[in-house]
Amino acid sequence: MGNYIRGPKRWKVEPIDALTDVEIAYMAGLLDGEGHFGVHTNKVFGSPRIVLAMTHEGVIQWFSSKLSIVYHKKSRVGFKSHWKDQYQVSLSGRRCAKLCRLLYPHLIVKSEQAKLIWEYVETYTYGSGYPPTVKACRTSKETRDLRISIKLKIQSLNGGPG
Repeated sequence: MGNYIRGPKRWKVEPIDALTDVEIAYMAGLLDGEGHFGVHTNKVFGSPRIVLAMTHEGVIQWFSSKLSIVYHKKSRVGFKSHWKDQYQVSLSGRRCAKLCRLLYPHLIVKSEQAKLIWEYVETYTYGSGYPPTVKACRTSKETRDLRISIKLKIQSLNGGPG
């Protein structure tokens, strides 16, 4: 599993900053083909998210280890007999946006979604907390409308409602 750390970051160098150009390009290729860029929302706030899912555990292990995040196994027992288990890793929030900035020059199919994700994070107001805190959720109507607009653009690019 990845080196998942809750709370204050305990690594000396942010793993995203330690990625080589080749690793960034490889990640971009994986995400262009097997990834999902979106904004996950609930009743109070939204958070941009990148998800990579596939049946090859080794690739997901590599991806999660490079970003120091955990990956999950989704058992597909009970579905079609020839289906394999699926492995999934996701990254959200500011780290997601930071990775999107690095991936952007290498993405071909999903470059617009990556750009919209970092634009979404630029609407965050920093101060006393990291979203999703109560203070961070107190945003102007214009900011909320902008976030909704960005989310709908991403959904439309992904082929969903919007």
